[in-house]
Amino acid sequence: MRITTRTAIAGLALTALAACGTGGGGPDAIAAAGDLPGTDVSADADLVPVAPALVVEDLPATAPAGQPLALMVRATGTDALPVADVQVQAVVERGGGTIDPAMAKTGADGTATFTWTLGPAPVRQRVMLAGNDAYATATLEGTLAAPLQPVPFGNVDGFLSTKKMDGSTEDLAFTPDGTGMVLGVPGGLVELDPDGNATTMALTGDALGWALGLAYDANGVLWAADANGKALRRIDTDGKVTTIAVGGETPVALKYPNDLAVLPNGNVALADSCLGKVLIVTPEGRVASEVQFDAKTEGGANGVAVDPAGDALWVTTENAALLCGDGSDPGAPNGGLYRFDLSPEGRLGARTDVAPGFAQYADGITFDAEGNLYMMADRIDMDNLVLAESGVWVRPAEGGDLRPFLSVTDKGLANAAFGTGPFDGKTMFVALIAMPLLVEPNQRGVVKLDVGIGGLPLIPGPAN
Repeated sequence: MRITTRTAIAGLALTALAACGTGGGGPDAIAAAGDLPGTDVSADADLVPVAPALVVEDLPATAPAGQPLALMVRATGTDALPVADVQVQAVVERGGGTIDPAMAKTGADGTATFTWTLGPAPVRQRVMLAGNDAYATATLEGTLAAPLQPVPFGNVDGFLSTKKMDGSTEDLAFTPDGTGMVLGVPGGLVELDPDGNATTMALTGDALGWALGLAYDANGVLWAADANGKALRRIDTDGKVTTIAVGGETPVALKYPNDLAVLPNGNVALADSCLGKVLIVTPEGRVASEVQFDAKTEGGANGVAVDPAGDALWVTTENAALLCGDGSDPGAPNGGLYRFDLSPEGRLGARTDVAPGFAQYADGITFDAEGNLYMMADRIDMDNLVLAESGVWVRPAEGGDLRPFLSVTDKGLANAAFGTGPFDGKTMFVALIAMPLLVEPNQRGVVKLDVGIGGLPLIPGPAN
């Protein structure tokens, strides 16, 4: 008699989730085989032994991100003896790594060995293994031996110099169809294609000063936090710029709009560094909710991003002493990371201080498809007035402290987004800011970093 199995993919996924989600899981979590649908029994073939258990052996709790690791799995029978000739399939589930080979057969000792190359990000890494209706997961934490370095994308500085456009870049956004990147520059917007070629976006209507924050909504409208114009701008698909009067019947005098994000209900979360606030603004301009930071101890609101679950808004702050003249200590590490509950109606609720006092300047935030948070931040050597470090830090989806990922001292890393469409979806693109006195004026444009994990789809408002 020959016993073979044709387990549906859905059943495989459910069993894997059960294995990962049960209490007491860890590096050697095991899912024992059960009676699954799809078993085919025919009486005219040889017996193929069915392994009721797969066990991952000698797996460390942590391992260097981006590096290869020997992954061994053992098949055992009901008598606890090794089972040979079990075809074991391995699939990377988290962390963005690779596995080689994709399938291996257990030997006489019941073991099969794979080479697991971890993804480059210092986040949770997981591989699922399946063979003859038995399942196991291998889970560990990726660690970083040394922060990575970015790769330049295009030549934005050369393009802007040719156009005689002074000033710095700051934020970027991908067009709704994913075929282009829009970059904010003083006096307008620059578009980059997947090869890094730059062109100037044609705009009409109201003047656009310096868009420090950019985000598209579901209707293809591009929203801009215009710092120089002290305004919230709406840029329609035909390039027409319209100023949104924030506050409704009682206008709010914006001081330094710095970043924004479109919420699930279509409202816009607008951070103003010199107001020290995050305002939740309807598309018509009415303020639906707001939160205030204390400038002297917490800095001014800077970066904003919606949690992948849609139930929270993440906010960074920056030391705004020099920018806003608020009387605070210009060297204080007021830049931090905060989380606010977000209701379905777009109202901000309870606040969690995730990483207060992290650096002088905490800037952009973005998420990958696994829910890991990436934050840009700058630390200043105040004794010598130089940039000590501009970096990207990661907060794993499971929570915990921020982990270093990327670090430079000659560039200012401002805001980031994951590629879409013809742009590499597993690459993070980071807009640079050439900070006066700290970074050379030509260090503007875009750099990229291989993350190995795809980005989240945009979380826009509802389409009309």
